[in-house]
Amino acid sequence: MSHGPLWLADWSDSEDADFHIACAAAAVEAEVLRSAPLGGLVGVPRHRLRTWPAYLALALRALRRSQGRPIVAWQPLAGAAVGLLARGRGPRLVLLNPLLEPERHGFRQRLLLSGARHAHRVLFFTRGGLETAVTLGLNRDRLAFVPLGVRARREAPSPPGRYLLAAGREERDWDTLAAAAYGLDAEVRVLGPPSLPPGSPLHLLPPVHREEFLALLEGAAALVVPLRRTDRTAGQLAVLDAMSVGRGVVATRAQGTEDYVRPSTGRLVPARDAAALRAALREVLVPGVASALGAAALAAAQGPFSLERFVAAADAEARGL
Repeated sequence: MSHGPLWLADWSDSEDADFHIACAAAAVEAEVLRSAPLGGLVGVPRHRLRTWPAYLALALRALRRSQGRPIVAWQPLAGAAVGLLARGRGPRLVLLNPLLEPERHGFRQRLLLSGARHAHRVLFFTRGGLETAVTLGLNRDRLAFVPLGVRARREAPSPPGRYLLAAGREERDWDTLAAAAYGLDAEVRVLGPPSLPPGSPLHLLPPVHREEFLALLEGAAALVVPLRRTDRTAGQLAVLDAMSVGRGVVATRAQGTEDYVRPSTGRLVPARDAAALRAALREVLVPGVASALGAAALAAAQGPFSLERFVAAADAEARGL
């Protein structure tokens, strides 16, 4: 049995492999408890949603397995269940990125808040997410901002392609992207929405497995992340995927993107501004611009936004409790 923290996750097999590679690179000892592997299709609505019994079973397994070791809950709902079941009397708990919203009061939100109050440390992937938690009554002293990381998949970026790729499900603003795409001298491919209006200039792709998604991303000039709201954490996973293969990003300036996209790696535009989005898309389609952004993005994935750095930071938080 590992003597390091016990991690709870519901990630895919490829994400599990990335995690263990990062642990080895960071000299971090960790054991992972997972729920049943996910299908791994990108572009399927709610493809990451697990049933409540699965989260509860994962929490119970963790409490039996921990034997005094700290628990790092990458799956926040399972981590919240650990906090509620243990109520401070069990293992030390580090909860990762519970997605909280001031205007929501349903069961999921109440569970996450209650579990976070019983966690010894709560790490947020965005500064905005941390501030939201403070407004909801969580103790700032127990909170920290730790940027998420990704495993770089190349040593050097390949030449950029000629199409743009937009991907995601939560809070995506496909209408503004469609308006921005009119008149572009490039195809805009999208993964995520179940359908598009007739006559849309966007090209809808069918759901694909993660490796196919990364190949599509590597073949693009850049990734596009259009968001409807600026006060929700969304989009950072897609941004990190683009960085992992050496692609720049055009994204709405929002809580989920402003901590990750820099002028050297992409462009941030105002929400619901089709003209600004179109101008940014035209800029990143210039081969020299796309190449420069891609090189900086890959360097970020190899350095400040590396999965190795994130795993080491979360492990240090758990061991320091």
